[in-house]
Amino acid sequence: MWSVTVAACGRDEAADRDPVAGCDPGPTLTRIRTMPPVEFEAGTLTWVNDSVIGIVDQHDRQLVLLSWSGEEIARIGGEGGGPGEFKALNNAVAVPEGFVLAGALRLSWFDRAYRPVADHLMPGISLRVLTATRDTAWVAWIGIADQSPVIGTVARSTGKVTPLFRVFEADTSLKARILNGQIPVPWIATALAPDGTFLAAQRLNYRIARIDSSGQVKARFGRTGLEPRYRSDTDRAAERTRLLKLFQEAVKGRLPDGSADVADKVLREPLPLLLGPFGIDAFGRLWAATTREADATVFDLFAEDRFVTSVRLPGRGLAMAFGPGVLAFLYHIPTGPQAGQAAVDLYRLPEDPLCGP
Repeated sequence: MWSVTVAACGRDEAADRDPVAGCDPGPTLTRIRTMPPVEFEAGTLTWVNDSVIGIVDQHDRQLVLLSWSGEEIARIGGEGGGPGEFKALNNAVAVPEGFVLAGALRLSWFDRAYRPVADHLMPGISLRVLTATRDTAWVAWIGIADQSPVIGTVARSTGKVTPLFRVFEADTSLKARILNGQIPVPWIATALAPDGTFLAAQRLNYRIARIDSSGQVKARFGRTGLEPRYRSDTDRAAERTRLLKLFQEAVKGRLPDGSADVADKVLREPLPLLLGPFGIDAFGRLWAATTREADATVFDLFAEDRFVTSVRLPGRGLAMAFGPGVLAFLYHIPTGPQAGQAAVDLYRLPEDPLCGP
């Protein structure tokens, strides 16, 4: 999963407070608003400004702009093969001149009137736009032939694609495959960090690399020595079923023999699995989701490549986006009459240090 950092301003509302685990005493996050649930198939999240967010409608291949009160403002893009249309829509970022949307093989710039003004086909799949300006987009994609993730730039005027580095060549430890190479282990990368570097992560062994634009690894970090996340047979069986479903969607067909045994082995390892969402807040802290409970998402937070604390937010997390001092968190509602629908909570983020002096 990819996540995008987009700058904007927040505002204070009547708040309730949710505890943060991992610090003693534990700090709190202030929830400043809960938006009404959306009825479409929600995907990734885009911060637009201090009163508008965007959510990808995966079914209709559109970026849906919503006010913080839940009013639909506009829809950008759509299903199809023409300019500004997508066979699949992955994510989007807001720029002062409009929006940049990334689809399966297509990157499109839209103006403030939501019209496509530049449209380019891309050389790989699973395209994500990490950040953008009026003239350039920084993107990540998977090579079709070698399934190698690539970070590069795209020029708006010409569509010229300039690869910066291949992730697996920059750090071979991130390259992992299971079932004798039949299934690539999912990996994730963030938008540009404040210092201009990129972060890439290997999900199975909780390995994160900070890589500069020339492909040089500047740091490696993560968490080790933790107890297995799933210790009971019942919990492990439920998570194994969920993982196998994800693997089947990834290979788009019958799973290779031995998939269940591999999944069970992974769940017995004394390390948490990295899951999405995964991103950097306005203070430069990395948020990495490490597990999804039935009714919550647990994030590990890192500052200067060191683990700081864990944060538990209500809801099964789908995506997040950041503005200065604000976190927008998109999640599935776990219970009640709106169970299964997606909603957004907005939280006020404290400045560093998160765990006090």
